[in-house]
Amino acid sequence: MLSIEKSLQTELQQLKRMGQERRLPGELKGVDFVSNDFLGFARDASQPREGTENESPVPNFGGSTGSRLISGDNEQVKMTERAIASIHRVEGCLLLPAGYLANLALFSALPKRHDAVIHDSCIHRSCIDGVTLSGARRWTFRHNDLNHLEELLKRNNQRSWIAVESLYSMEGDLAPLEELLGLSNRYDAPLIVDEAHAIGVWGYGLVSTLGLTDQVFATIVTYGKAMGQAGAAILGSQTLMDYLINRASPVMYSTALMPLQAALIQRSYTCLDEQRYRNDQLQQNIDQFRKLFPALPGHPKSPIQPIRLSLESNRLNQLAAVCQQTRLHLYYVRSPSVRKGEERLRVCLHSYNTKREIDYLWESIKPFIYA
Repeated sequence: MLSIEKSLQTELQQLKRMGQERRLPGELKGVDFVSNDFLGFARDASQPREGTENESPVPNFGGSTGSRLISGDNEQVKMTERAIASIHRVEGCLLLPAGYLANLALFSALPKRHDAVIHDSCIHRSCIDGVTLSGARRWTFRHNDLNHLEELLKRNNQRSWIAVESLYSMEGDLAPLEELLGLSNRYDAPLIVDEAHAIGVWGYGLVSTLGLTDQVFATIVTYGKAMGQAGAAILGSQTLMDYLINRASPVMYSTALMPLQAALIQRSYTCLDEQRYRNDQLQQNIDQFRKLFPALPGHPKSPIQPIRLSLESNRLNQLAAVCQQTRLHLYYVRSPSVRKGEERLRVCLHSYNTKREIDYLWESIKPFIYA
């Protein structure tokens, strides 16, 4: 055991020397430009309301108790799945406790050993891990490069799957979904779209907003970002849901989503429909930010706005000190999360950010951009 501990400590020290060590930050207190709570639903839910006790009673929905195939199935979860399927206008919906598990379930169960999953170079790690578990070949096409994707589709003589995000979590830009569907149809390659960051910001997601639901083979929506909850749903045909129940290990062998969480997810859709003003506030903040930071690569309506900023260790330490002094919460993305030389500040904007906070952000980081 001592030799193992020493080996782990050596590796951690190496990460620290390389500037790649990660630590849990604790609860964030200050100006939030880092969380995925784009519309403020999670923030509002965590604040005690005036005239009420800090701890409101929680309805007793019961626990999950096990896999849905054994003891964890529940009428509340089924009711929520039916409601979500109706909202998104799909045949089937399957709820899981997290977006990571949803992608792991889908990508580990669908592709076969001789298939090729061709995914965008910026896709989330959970998709990559799922493909690895499937044993299928994994090919990468350059970010949003349709010509490169088509080259790979032509090269493959077995079934191909295309995997993308609708709104990319590090780039802040959108996938060209209509053009991707053209290639999907031409090469009989089912398209899978991860809507984790688009759901809520673009209504029920970019697939739904563009009217492409019937053409996309499967969609993943997660609720831990703009929707202010946790958990995720896989959307598609009922045949796909039945297949995953029989073949997807995260569905078969993990504890089911709690019924209370399913009820909260269903309520978050109601909040989304009834509180559209949050989207207006968010867009106003994005517009203000982009006036201060012109020519950014992110989409003009995206709450994720990356600022390319490759800093040496001493400058990065200075930036961290400024953020600590000003209580600004920012996320500096470094290698290996992004390629060497593509380090960036990932700024997340929210409906609750104020004009003063956005101006404050500009004044604080301007010296590092133009140094």
